[in-house]
Amino acid sequence: MATAILRYISVGFTVPLAAAAWGDTMYMFSRQDGGVYFGNLPTAHRFAAYINSGRISRPPKPLIPAVAPININAIRSEKSRYDSLVDQVARGYQLDSNLLHAVISVESRYNPNALSPAGAAGLMQLMPATAKRYGVDDALDPEQNLHGGAKYLRDLLGMFGSDIRLALAAYHAGENAVTRYQNNIPPFQSTVEFVARVLDAYNRYRGNPRR
Repeated sequence: MATAILRYISVGFTVPLAAAAWGDTMYMFSRQDGGVYFGNLPTAHRFAAYINSGRISRPPKPLIPAVAPININAIRSEKSRYDSLVDQVARGYQLDSNLLHAVISVESRYNPNALSPAGAAGLMQLMPATAKRYGVDDALDPEQNLHGGAKYLRDLLGMFGSDIRLALAAYHAGENAVTRYQNNIPPFQSTVEFVARVLDAYNRYRGNPRR
């Protein structure tokens, strides 16, 4: 029987995962087009075992619900307050300012006082350990936060060969999670959603929305 390979998510949109034969081991990998793919046979070295459905008593729920893209028009006024600072920081770390804007849009919607239940803080939602690692004394200070987040993103891009998808996945879930899944986007609902939303915003800020 030919291997079933199913596209699960594309940038900013999702496609429901079709049912595999019950009891099969599912394999997954991600591609540079932003998609996460599943199959019932590891036909390439990039595939990693995702789940053996025979080990659980009922079918798993779909990994990803419909992903609504960020409404960038609703945050344009907030964005404009930080345009100059973001451009300056991006130039300093040789990053595309549109990518920084996309991360900020998804992470905090430009609220410099944003705090997550997990402890992430500020415009780029730095975790305490990441803030300390990059010399950020006050994660709620917009300039410090942007410098710390930009340094981290730059380092992640270097670590993952300038693959924006993997750098974003690592920014959200940690670099160890990405390497643990053989340099693929980890199959975590929140991480896949995060990558999709940031890439969608990134393309829209560049004036190149992907449909």
